[in-house]
Amino acid sequence: MSDFLNVTELPENIGDLEFLENLHISDSGIKALPSSINQLENLVFLRCSGCKGLTLPPLTEHKDEDRIENFLRIENFLDFSNCFSLDKEKVMKDVLKTHLLKHKIVRLCIPGDEVPQRMRYKNQSGSSLSFTLDQPNLIGVSLCLVFDPKNHYGYHVRFICEAQFIDKSGHNSKNSKFSFQYTWMTNLLESEHVYLWNELFDMEDSFVEASFQFFIEHFSLKPQHNSRL
Repeated sequence: MSDFLNVTELPENIGDLEFLENLHISDSGIKALPSSINQLENLVFLRCSGCKGLTLPPLTEHKDEDRIENFLRIENFLDFSNCFSLDKEKVMKDVLKTHLLKHKIVRLCIPGDEVPQRMRYKNQSGSSLSFTLDQPNLIGVSLCLVFDPKNHYGYHVRFICEAQFIDKSGHNSKNSKFSFQYTWMTNLLESEHVYLWNELFDMEDSFVEASFQFFIEHFSLKPQHNSRL
């Protein structure tokens, strides 16, 4: 479903569509999602881009972890680009909670100009980050960046993060590369947006330091090239 400006609501019993995997309501007049959306256990892709007055039902009501489990399946992409009425702090908090679940991959796009307060390691500016690890045996990482579309007008973008880990002996691991592909034209974004996602892995070695470098890869009909954040 897309470009239906006259569509203002979804049926309350949408939660009965137990096999629904993709829900696309971008640029519609929908202002709220029904609470039964939490029952869509197979929902993988929720795209609400341009629903500027959209509000969400509570996904973590009464601290019910099963509610998160049901709504955020094995891998999910939540596209809330240009959805300016959302409580972005609450949404990002819910997504970060799912990142603590070892088998969950959740990717989020939402308006904003700051990374969540709950992110343990942050930089003040630039596109790189280094720090000492307080937990040497990592099972995964949550990654977050703020993207200004004015600097990359007219392109589809892929966010790349290159990570390197250092053990107690000073030996470097092989570079790990993580990516978040956003396939909409950046000129459709009306403000800065936050991109939040996680990567899961099992590390055989213990590491004491980590460094991350973020950059952007453009892809369009023009020749492909790289651009720094």
